[in-house]
Order: sequence, then C-alpha cells, then structure tokens
Amino acid sequence: MHVLDPAFASAQPVPPGATAADYRRMQGQLGTTRTVVVQARPYGFDNRVVLDAIAQLGADRTRGVAVVHPGISDGALETLHHGGIRGVRFTLYTPTHAPLGFDQVQAVADRIRPWGWHLQLHWTADQVVEHAALLSRLRVPLVFDHLA
Repeated sequence: MHVLDPAFASAQPVPPGATAADYRRMQGQLGTTRTVVVQARPYGFDNRVVLDAIAQLGADRTRGVAVVHPGISDGALETLHHGGIRGVRFTLYTPTHAPLGFDQVQAVADRIRPWGWHLQLHWTADQVVEHAALLSRLRVPLVFDHLA
C-alpha cells in the first residue's frame, strides 16, 4: 500500500486520508496486522514517508519498498535496511517524470543484491516483454507490481 502524507514534501499534491494513521485505523476495521508500504511516485527518492510509516505501523510487522538511485551510498542502504526496506520500486508504466529509467535497472539490482532485497516493477506487460533479456540477467527476486 502507499502512504500519501502531506507532512512530507512531494512533487504533486497528495489527497487526504492516506496517512499511516489512516491506514492503522483501517487495519483495525479489517483485522489485518501486517503490511508492505511502497514508495509512492510523488516522493521520488525521498523515502522518509515510507520509513515513518514503517515506524508508526510497527517495524515488527511492516516492511517497505523504496526508490533509490544507483549511486546511493552503502550507508544510506544500511539505514534503509534497518528502517525496514526490503525492495526497490521502478515505476515505469508511464516513464515520463519517473525518477528511474530502464537504463538503471541493472545497476540498482546490483546495489541491492547484497541486502537480499527485491525489485518491484510497476511496468506494463509490453514493457516486461520488451525488457525480458534484461530481466533474465538480474540476480535479485522480481515482483511484478499491479499485475498479480
């Protein structure tokens, strides 16, 4: 799920009713206890909203998926890992204004492999087919976002 929290700067306005506190109330109604918070496109590389949501929802039952640049430092990856991040998202179903491009998939996969993280691909089916050779070379688990 995504957290859209106006307390964090974003590239686009975010709607109300999508904060970690809102989700916690919904969990109470649904009876769920675990979740994965996925970085939403308006926040780009600023993963603080995901880390904050993990902390609010409970690091013992919440994990996150971040957006990172291939040049991210080892220290920043370690901070994300300790904060509950376990994957990196590529939102390329509409590549315009995407923080990462297809040309960065391999480099990011190589950076996250030592951490045991996955790549989460928010791509179209045509993009998956077009980049099948690239995907077959990756040595990390793949999650096909919005396609399951």
